[in-house]
Amino acid sequence: MIRFLVGGSALFLVTTAMAADGLPRLSAETSCRTVQRLEALPQPVFEACIQDEKNAESQLAGGIWQRAKASSRETCTSNQQGTASQSYVELLTCVQMMEKTTLQPTAPK
Repeated sequence: MIRFLVGGSALFLVTTAMAADGLPRLSAETSCRTVQRLEALPQPVFEACIQDEKNAESQLAGGIWQRAKASSRETCTSNQQGTASQSYVELLTCVQMMEKTTLQPTAPK
């Protein structure tokens, strides 16, 4: 899905690609740059944001996303639509809240 979002004077093209029930592909850099610009964050905070996004993506890909109910995945994905800073951290938090538990990724085999 492709959306155009206007924030300040900049026009953002945010793409969320998703397989049938697969984890949405989000851009951690786009998300963190948007927050950095809006909040005037220094570079070390930006780098920490990138790491947080990668960690959240890894947890979701590690089994949390697939084990979550389809209704939870749909709700959490739709909550991110129309926002300039789509985030794996927010997606993970949403899924955990929807599932009312902190799902843990499965151990690699």
